[in-house]
Amino acid sequence: MATLFFEWTPHVYGAFYRDHIVILRVDTNKYLALDPDASKYMRFILSAAFDFNGKIYSAKGVVHSTTKSDSWETDDIIASDKLNECIDTFLKEGLIQIASSEIRKNRVATPKQHTGLAVQEWFPKSHGVQLNKMLVMKGLYYLYKAHSAIKRHNVDGVVRLLQRFSYKAQPGNHSIEHSRLMSRALDQACAFYPRKTLCLPYATALTMMHFAHGYDCDFIIGVQSIPFHSHAWVEVNDEVLTDNEELKEKMAYILRINHSGIY
Repeated sequence: MATLFFEWTPHVYGAFYRDHIVILRVDTNKYLALDPDASKYMRFILSAAFDFNGKIYSAKGVVHSTTKSDSWETDDIIASDKLNECIDTFLKEGLIQIASSEIRKNRVATPKQHTGLAVQEWFPKSHGVQLNKMLVMKGLYYLYKAHSAIKRHNVDGVVRLLQRFSYKAQPGNHSIEHSRLMSRALDQACAFYPRKTLCLPYATALTMMHFAHGYDCDFIIGVQSIPFHSHAWVEVNDEVLTDNEELKEKMAYILRINHSGIY
């Protein structure tokens, strides 16, 4: 009897916030928050090895943890009929798939603090300083690319777009002032762009500007579950750019992209 392992499907990313797993499907741009009981089973399923006799999945035990804080009441879960019900449901809904090996891309990110942020709508900042016109024009171009990718393919379009640009970025530090100059230019470009720009296209465009100039940065989508909130932003040298520094501490990173790949 072969040993089976489960992993996220290619378009699914997960983060653990308080007692909930929050799932992002980048192909549909949909978020799903599992209840605490379903979250417990999902974390176990992503961590365990299974035997399958054609009808029933039998857990063989935890292979590795999806988060640093995993602690399982394994006897209850292994003996539970609900385990098979959850596996069947998660497979049917396209959230998980059978992995080709024990090495799985099924990290479930957690925030450093679970206190959460006050939910508020985000807008680009306005600046009274005249900036380099060429840089503002480039900002308009990357805003167009970002909005178009999101309109056609949702968050999956962002992932594809940033993967195409990431090869230009060089690892290593660069001056944060260069990043701030680009962000101010992009803020000004948003004022001229005909469509309203919120955090996702803004962070996508700013990441592309960095990659195109050979600068590395981190594109982040973070989530919290109570109250539910998602937000996209950019970090440079571990510093949040043009946004709230508390994002690093209080939101779980459900998706992270830089020159090295997707995390």
